[in-house]
Amino acid sequence: MAAAPPAVAVDGGMAAAKVASQAYLETKAGKDTRVLIADLCKQFYSLGWVSGTGGSITIKAHDDSIPKRQQLILMSPSVVQKERIEPEDMYVLATNGSILSSPSPKPCPHKPPKCSDFAPFFLKAYDMRYAGAVIHSHGIESCLVTMVNLLSKEFRITHMEMIKGIQGHGYYDELVVPIIENTAHENELTEQKIPWEQLIKYSL
Repeated sequence: MAAAPPAVAVDGGMAAAKVASQAYLETKAGKDTRVLIADLCKQFYSLGWVSGTGGSITIKAHDDSIPKRQQLILMSPSVVQKERIEPEDMYVLATNGSILSSPSPKPCPHKPPKCSDFAPFFLKAYDMRYAGAVIHSHGIESCLVTMVNLLSKEFRITHMEMIKGIQGHGYYDELVVPIIENTAHENELTEQKIPWEQLIKYSL
C-alpha cells in the first residue's frame, strides 16, 4: 500500500507547500481531478453551459488522508476555449489562494495562460460552504432568467425535478437564487457589491 502524500502546509512557507503539493498532485486523486475538469469543460461546452473562453470549473483534489479544508484546488484556466482544455492546463491553488502551479505556455496562436478573475469568489464559496467544487456557468438560460424582470433581485422557482440536486431542496420546495448586477470586468465585482451571506445560503 502506497504511503499517504504529505498534507499541504497551509500556514507554512510557499516552498514547503509547493513540495507537498507536487507529491499530492502525483497521486491518483490529483491526476483524476485534472482529467475530470477537462472532461467536464468539454461536456459543458457541448451543452451550452459555458461559451468559448467563458465560465470556469474548479474542484478540490479529494484525498481522504488530507482534511477537506486543506485539499488543493484545481481550476480551469481563463482565455482558453473550454472544449480545448487539457488536463495539464489546470491551475493549482492552495486554500489561501496562493497559486502553487501554473500551466506551461503553449506556442502561438495560443494565448498565455491566465488564472480566472473569479478565483477569489470560488475560494469564498469553498471557505463559507465547505464546498468540494464550484462551477461558473455562462449558460444562455441562466442569463435569460435574470432578464425576465429587470427590477428583480432574485429568481424563484419550484416544482422542478432538478431542484433535488440543491442541498436541502425537493420537488415541492422553492429555490431562491440571488441576482447580482454584472460589471464589464469580473474583477470589478467587489465584496461590497455581492451579498455573500444571501448568495452562499442558496448555493450548493
